[in-house]
Amino acid sequence: MKIMNMKKYFLFICLFTIVLSSCRKIVDDTVFDASKQAVVDDQAIHDYFLLRGLPLPAKDPSGLYYEVTNPGTGAHPTINSNISVGYSVYSLDDVELQSFPSFYSALKDRIEAWQIGVPKIGKGDP
Repeated sequence: MKIMNMKKYFLFICLFTIVLSSCRKIVDDTVFDASKQAVVDDQAIHDYFLLRGLPLPAKDPSGLYYEVTNPGTGAHPTINSNISVGYSVYSLDDVELQSFPSFYSALKDRIEAWQIGVPKIGKGDP
């Protein structure tokens, strides 16, 4: 009986090992270089505006490009503010990826680009 139980455990361990090893990701030898990717992204952004004859927007030291077309008249939000915004997201080939006419959230819960960019806009900016 012990041998039968050992065989079951052995088969279970073998099966478990096979399953885990089949989940292993194949990793190539390339290493992601954020600074090289930033240069590629920066060029893509420049090309986008150049090809459309648009002026290049301001660039924050973080790398975020932004343009405030109407600065609003109210206070600027802080990281601890709750915000209500409407927005649309487009790819560089002008495909709309996401759109919300009204979105309410704590700014601290949003992505870093929002945390940097939204405080540049005063309350009341359409």
